[in-house]
Amino acid sequence: MYPLHKDTVSHRQLYGIGVALPVVMIVVIALMENFVLNSRPSKKCIRAWLMVHVSLLPYLFGFAAERLLKEIGKFSVGRLRPFFFAVCQPLLDDETTCDWEMNHGIYIQNYTCRGLQNSNSRLINYGMRTSFPSGHTSLTCYSMIFCVYYLQRFGRSLRHYRTNYGLFVPLLQFGAVLWAWFVAISRVTDYKHHVSDVLAGCLLGLGVGIAVCRYVHGHLKGGRTFLEAVHIPKRAPTLQQDVQVVVPQQQQQTPILGRISGSSSYATASTSLAVDTSNVDEVHVLSHI
Repeated sequence: MYPLHKDTVSHRQLYGIGVALPVVMIVVIALMENFVLNSRPSKKCIRAWLMVHVSLLPYLFGFAAERLLKEIGKFSVGRLRPFFFAVCQPLLDDETTCDWEMNHGIYIQNYTCRGLQNSNSRLINYGMRTSFPSGHTSLTCYSMIFCVYYLQRFGRSLRHYRTNYGLFVPLLQFGAVLWAWFVAISRVTDYKHHVSDVLAGCLLGLGVGIAVCRYVHGHLKGGRTFLEAVHIPKRAPTLQQDVQVVVPQQQQQTPILGRISGSSSYATASTSLAVDTSNVDEVHVLSHI
């Protein structure tokens, strides 16, 4: 029988670090890249807003998806928490308890919680039957894997601007992983979840986080920096038109096929075809611009 303990990581700490910290990180990195690292003076505020926008929406989408999947698992499975017997103290219909040897190994469905008078009714009706998966672990793993991906992209931007950051970014990434590991262990030592519940929550958070970083937030998987990914110059459309060039009769030797491109100006001459220009006044040369 496992006792009921107070949470080592409270809900306030969970959402403060798991939700507020990534949002603050997104805003701070956007400001640093535009006002500290970037030397271009124009449209810094617009680019910073675009960077926050393209990163914050995918993160919030992943947060909502993780919470939804977690709630579906909890209400669908309805697994009892480890502290169930200490809080509920079930009393069977025949006035016996689960401690009796005759009730060992029997699946019991009808019982009455004697500990209802000494415990919170919400804990009896909701909290004890929502062990699988671990919500603390899934949220922490999701937010921390997002931070790891985002810091990896930030390190790539620092290298792009020739900034030597040493072990600063890896230490931040290790701190994020360490926090997720601490939360996962605390859910077992506080007797709030079974080990399998914590493993399922970890897989859920990592799965949603990796999917969001690789397939929803496209800027976290490319080779370009944030500013290069956000500010993509538009290519000018290619114009095509026919130009007629009048060549004097005395200068005509062979027809020239000229091709001019917008990116590189070059011309290729073809002499495979000879033309008799004795009775021709003008030769029209078709060129594409």
